[in-house]
Amino acid sequence: MPDGDAAQRRWRLEFPIGTVIYETTQWIEHPRVSRDGTRILLLEHPSSGDNRGRVIVLTRDGKKTELSP
Repeated sequence: MPDGDAAQRRWRLEFPIGTVIYETTQWIEHPRVSRDGTRILLLEHPSSGDNRGRVIVLTRDGKKTELSP
């Protein structure tokens, strides 16, 4: 059990499996890998079950570019 603070839920994207390229407290879904395998597109939401959010592109080394607010 956490001592005083509620445990924070973390979302993690691994690519390939075992290599973490992105970790956040935001809910992420629908990752898509580019044909050449150099970029991953995903949706990141402010809370679980919320449709609002942003479109993000990641490179294999974890560089993040936000495409929409």
